[in-house]
Amino acid sequence: MPFYIHRRKHRHENDDPGCSAMLFLMTLLGVSAVAYYSTIILLGLGLLYSLVISMMSIIKALREEWYSYLYYEDKNKNVPPGMYRNYFFGPGFFQIKSIIKFSYKMQIEELKKLNTLRKRDFKLFLNICKWVFFIIAWVCTMLFGFIWKLLFATFLSIGIYIGMFFFFIYYSLHWMLDRVVLLVNSIHSRCPNCKKISIVPIFICQDCGAEHTNLTPGPYGLFIRICPCGAELPTTFLSGRSKLPANCPLCAAELAASDAKQFGLQLVGGVGSGKTTFLASFSYKYFDYLKARGISYRRFPVKDFIELERWYKEGISEATSERNARAYSIVLDTDKKVKTQFTIYDIAGESFYRGYSIQQQQFKYCEGIIFLIDPTAKENIANDVISKFTAKLKEIRGKHTTSISNVPISVVISKADIYENEIGKSAFKSNIDPEKNNICRDFLLKYNFGNVVNIIESEYKKVQYFSISAIGREPVVNQAYRPWGVLEPVLWLIK
Repeated sequence: MPFYIHRRKHRHENDDPGCSAMLFLMTLLGVSAVAYYSTIILLGLGLLYSLVISMMSIIKALREEWYSYLYYEDKNKNVPPGMYRNYFFGPGFFQIKSIIKFSYKMQIEELKKLNTLRKRDFKLFLNICKWVFFIIAWVCTMLFGFIWKLLFATFLSIGIYIGMFFFFIYYSLHWMLDRVVLLVNSIHSRCPNCKKISIVPIFICQDCGAEHTNLTPGPYGLFIRICPCGAELPTTFLSGRSKLPANCPLCAAELAASDAKQFGLQLVGGVGSGKTTFLASFSYKYFDYLKARGISYRRFPVKDFIELERWYKEGISEATSERNARAYSIVLDTDKKVKTQFTIYDIAGESFYRGYSIQQQQFKYCEGIIFLIDPTAKENIANDVISKFTAKLKEIRGKHTTSISNVPISVVISKADIYENEIGKSAFKSNIDPEKNNICRDFLLKYNFGNVVNIIESEYKKVQYFSISAIGREPVVNQAYRPWGVLEPVLWLIK
């Protein structure tokens, strides 16, 4: 009996509910403590891992993508391939994009390495730790990576915008200075083909032939622009940009000069009035005139002037058939700092009847007119030519503008050697005879050109009459011209 009672008491003491609850609570607290500290450790390891990985990805990206020009693609079609744009005007933002992209790539690669750990199978507790570490590391790596990239992009963008602002101001000041110099000196280019005006034409690199549009201070260079071939090209007129060959930006035709003031004369006359023979005689005599005064000059296009010289020396006389005005330019290098480009535009007389091959843009800006009248032709030919020319001039310049009447016009009577006693050399005391104007005007009235005189004097305020002989005699092959009076009409317009 005592033994039985003792066994019962011992069993009741072990089955005490309080003891079981205490034991369960202690076990739970132990597991919780292990889980808590394990989580803290895993969190710390994950944070440290993500911090290191995210920072290393930015550092690697900076090291790999530091030279942004290597992959930067300039989409500006107005510059030759291979040009280097200023860092603050495109490459800087491209670098930010490249670095962020490369940094994310590095992070993903590192996380892929971590993924191999996730795929390994451990015991239950270690599997839980593995997943906790993987999730913490992955989330924090992406989060820290985003923060580092955001800070990097923000600070670098601020620096780029500050640099862009100051460089833009600096470029703009030099750009404005260049334009002021061109404006003050009346420098621009006139295309011999399409006749359009350009302030800054296309400049050609003398080393590789690359075409450079808008060669001015800007994102591609302040004082010089580096051509893809390595040549240094000046970007302003003062730094010598005009020494480079230049083409028209609209039709790509070669220009006579890009550093000269412009003075243009439109040569007008009917078919067979002697415009081209006048040009041949004038150019030959004018070059002698320049040489006598020690003025250096350059002809453009050279082949056309060589052809005129051949006409002069061989006594050739033919009519012009090309309906687009041909430009004969002479670039004068005087003692002044700025050159002068003197151009005469010759257009076939047939153009006034059959129309023009292209719009005659030189009518907009020609500073003078040379109107040749053939006294041996019918009066209605000269009448039609001056009427249609003046109408076209009004159409292009504007019907209601006063600029038409202010254009000076030299009315030149050609083939005056036929009328030697009336308007020939013997009819005047000298080439500067003050009565020459009245004598020539009276001659036109006498030979039924009164309507032509009326049209000219009603439309133009500045009129002067001249008589010339471009050949000086009847045309004879292989005998040079013997012209007289061909300089005076042009010199009067120049003055």
